[in-house]
Amino acid sequence: MIVRGGLLNPLFQAPSMSDSMSITITSTNYIISPSYRRPRPQFCYQFRYQYVNAGNVLFNSKKGTRDRVSLLNRIRAYSESKTEEKEVRKYSPILESQLVSEKNVSTAELKAIPDIWRSSAEKFGDRVALVDPHHDPPTHMTYNQLEEDILNFCEGLRVIGIKPCEKVALFADNSCRWLVADQGIMATGAINVVRGSRSSVEELLHIYTHSESVALVVDNPELYHRVATGFNSKASVRFVILLWGDKSSLNSHSHSHMMEGIPAYTYKEIIDIGHQHRTLLLDSHDACEKYVYEPITSDDVAALIYTSGTTGNPKGVMLTHSNLLHQVNNLFDIVPAGPGDRFVSMLPPWHAYERACEYFILSLGIEQVYTNVKYLKDDLRHYQPQYMISVPLVFETLYNGIQKQISTSSAIRKVIALSLINISLVYMAFKNIYQGECLSRSQKEPSYIGATLDWIYARIIAAFLLPLHLLANKLVYSKIHSSIGISKAGICGGGSLPLHVDKFFEAIGTKVQVGYGLTESSPVIAARQPYLNVLRSVGRPIRDTEIKIVDDETGEDLPHGSKGIVKARGPQIMQGYYKNEVATKKAIDEEGWLNTGDIGWISTSHSLGRSRNSGGIIVLEGRAKDTIVLSTGENVEPEQIEAAAMRSNLIQQIVVIGQDQRRLGAIIVPNKDEIVLASKNVSMSDSGNAQLTKEKMAAILSQDLRKWTSDCSFQVGPILVIEEPFTIDSGLMTATMKIRRNQIKRPCQKCESTPTFCKPPVIVISRVLNQIFYENMTDSPYKPSIQHCSVLLRTIAGNISPNLDLVFRVVNKFEATGNSLSKSVYDGIHRSLTSVGQFDEAKKMMATIKDVGYEPDNITYNQLIFGLCKARRLEDAAKVLDEMQANGCNRDVKTWTILIKGHCSANEVDKALIIFANMIEKGCKADADLLDVLVNGFLSQNKAIEAHQVLVEMTETIQVG
Repeated sequence: MIVRGGLLNPLFQAPSMSDSMSITITSTNYIISPSYRRPRPQFCYQFRYQYVNAGNVLFNSKKGTRDRVSLLNRIRAYSESKTEEKEVRKYSPILESQLVSEKNVSTAELKAIPDIWRSSAEKFGDRVALVDPHHDPPTHMTYNQLEEDILNFCEGLRVIGIKPCEKVALFADNSCRWLVADQGIMATGAINVVRGSRSSVEELLHIYTHSESVALVVDNPELYHRVATGFNSKASVRFVILLWGDKSSLNSHSHSHMMEGIPAYTYKEIIDIGHQHRTLLLDSHDACEKYVYEPITSDDVAALIYTSGTTGNPKGVMLTHSNLLHQVNNLFDIVPAGPGDRFVSMLPPWHAYERACEYFILSLGIEQVYTNVKYLKDDLRHYQPQYMISVPLVFETLYNGIQKQISTSSAIRKVIALSLINISLVYMAFKNIYQGECLSRSQKEPSYIGATLDWIYARIIAAFLLPLHLLANKLVYSKIHSSIGISKAGICGGGSLPLHVDKFFEAIGTKVQVGYGLTESSPVIAARQPYLNVLRSVGRPIRDTEIKIVDDETGEDLPHGSKGIVKARGPQIMQGYYKNEVATKKAIDEEGWLNTGDIGWISTSHSLGRSRNSGGIIVLEGRAKDTIVLSTGENVEPEQIEAAAMRSNLIQQIVVIGQDQRRLGAIIVPNKDEIVLASKNVSMSDSGNAQLTKEKMAAILSQDLRKWTSDCSFQVGPILVIEEPFTIDSGLMTATMKIRRNQIKRPCQKCESTPTFCKPPVIVISRVLNQIFYENMTDSPYKPSIQHCSVLLRTIAGNISPNLDLVFRVVNKFEATGNSLSKSVYDGIHRSLTSVGQFDEAKKMMATIKDVGYEPDNITYNQLIFGLCKARRLEDAAKVLDEMQANGCNRDVKTWTILIKGHCSANEVDKALIIFANMIEKGCKADADLLDVLVNGFLSQNKAIEAHQVLVEMTETIQVG
């Protein structure tokens, strides 16, 4: 055996390294001395100590001589038994500082998300951190216990084979064990890939395979069996961990779906394995030396969070530890909570909003109570939380519950309660005015005298109403507060809170702070603050965050008050989309600005008046991709109409549709109980729901919809009433309760109700229809209707690369059946071509319309002109305008407005003015909308004087105020 290194006996002087000598032990009579341990440097290999016979030690010199060494009777030497490659482990610098013998580690500056738990355990050790009353077993966990379980789960994962930077899928719902698993995975240096258990198996499989996960953590045996079949054949799974439930249920004869050959562990087994190995590591220095420990850095990826998928397959957002730590370090300005406060948690924890909030509040010593929709009402009353983090739908549900309770009370109590609430609404409106907490888009500074008089008037009215407001608080609102808790604030995010709900909670004294963000921004980029909770807004940017508004078409920065696309930049912006560089570059530009895809504006700053304290506050008005473009060329934001309609107690859910149609339509899920009551009140039915036909229901809903949306710029025409609500399980809502618009627009096969549209607009067609109505059209005995053929033709024309030859082949096959297509079908094909930018093909279709004996109308021409203007093909648009005149088609003010707006958008206001003059010369009367377009065109180029001249000169001609 060759011994390299030095001898431990102090009487022996080892040869110098220059002589390159080694010791040869010729005796085999030696024993291991396990009782002797000596600390060794971390860079040493694995050595063992041995007693050797002093008489049998020889030096082999570089010269080739063998010299016997005279030593004491017994000496101790350490020898290299073999060279082993050490296993690299990543660790959380503060959480596992004991494991690597780091002394005096400061917990003031967190370096990785799992560091939170050591810091919180030191500050709040025996305080209750988590309360999970609705799982079996119910759990109360202190901060010390939480830290211990995270450490054990982390070590358990290492023992069963998880390596740094590997991905582990965590498919489970909100619970205390979810948090332990999440942080245990993260503390190993692995990346967790999270999703809820209510997602479809197809979606879970896509996320698992796309993320290249190696192992699976599931909520319970039910989810295990649901995903087993798909994962068995299509995914490589190293092991499965059950957070809840017993492993014995996996072998139940009632379940045939098993992951054969894949080990399964329970939560408790992982905790026990981790605890045993951690004990060994802490007690045995030799055990620790098998590993090389590297700290997790703030730039390491912590999690892959797949987006909600409202517009297609979800994308994997890569969030680093520094992304998430930015939220932990900066949300205190929004939620100034502290030890002793209690939060209620009910959102899916895999969503960035809930997740970042949990990390933040638990770093402050808060008690978090887990609940769900079923137990929310009881838990609010029982636990009386100071805060609740949730989405708009939950606050709407609370609002509807309170309104229902008021409406079912006695007549006197109902009148008193509603009257006092209305008084409080007026009081709060005037209070916001004199406090300067109103929004403004105007660049003009208000006059001193006007602002002063406005302030005095608002102050007087508010002072007059204050006693009644205080009385309402004592008689009505105190009872509401005792039933819902939320004594400090409700934190609302993940969607737009309807204004009437926002105003109501402000009036009754329950503060609801609305925040804004995306998964891609970890998520919070702006939020309303406790001392400046301005309604209709999402507040100001949080620390270290920049927000700007840019023009959707040109990308130029817009001034405050102008509406455009919201962009954000800051430390919380994601690293990118996993394995999707194209989408990453599209979302984040070279300067680090994230395109949120939201439409909004920033309130202007004034030193006087109603908005003196509201400068820099962000207001959102919908999603750019949700904008509906009517066939008239008008743009409609459906969310505004939907928010107004949701004030009706007859409507449970609504989606406004109408892309490429002449007018808007809506798909409505009614509130059946309220519909029955309404029908009795108008004497339409006397015997309940059985006598309430769908036609009557549609009539009631249409009338109510017109009532609530009367103030909107656009009105909804025909409606489709469906009985089955949009749900997560049906795939029509995301887990954060946002409607998947692209799915809603597809034909709902499960719905048995018939449309109440006279001519229902067709939005999209599936591949199945394509196969039936094209490939098998000739041979199939089934004869398609004109509507079905229209669907297919518009689908083919609406592709990014449409095949016009295929369109005509379908037309010929359909006409061969003895039918003919109406003009509306050809118009639909033309609109589809125009909507995807195929203008040359659209012109060919217009020629075809003429050939078959139809004449294109104003709407057809307007659609083409609008598309050309949007594509900056202004000369071609002008030619189409001349063609309209040549064909005898009347050019109305809408046509001229589209062309003028196109030139203004291209910063060609002088040409726009020439076209305007030409329009007047042709005898077409302008309207106020056209004047706005022209004046705004000059103002956008800072030509205020010219804008004023146009305003003065044209007002008389246009004959408008």
